[in-house]
Amino acid sequence: MKRTEEEAHETLIKYQRRAIDKGLTNTETIFETGSPSIKITQHIVPNYNIDLVMIGANQGNKVERILVGSVSDAIIKSASCDVITVRSADIDHKAKNNLFIRSNKNTHEG
Repeated sequence: MKRTEEEAHETLIKYQRRAIDKGLTNTETIFETGSPSIKITQHIVPNYNIDLVMIGANQGNKVERILVGSVSDAIIKSASCDVITVRSADIDHKAKNNLFIRSNKNTHEG
């Protein structure tokens, strides 16, 4: 496994542990490679029955946004579920201890 993939897995595990420590018991990590906006909107959201995506909004410079585009913008435009964006600088200040996600999807089977 490549070093960057190992670091990504370690980061996923770290955040999963933090979520569990905060009381979220039903957690799952998903590791995919490729275009983030395509993977999230066309694979992860429909295949994992996701009803909310929370994504950081990176404030890249204007040239980067024009040439590369914004992943968060692409997800907002094409996701079939709700999307919450959090500015990177605001994450620790606003969401550090107060993250609440509610699912409104009907999950019982017939």
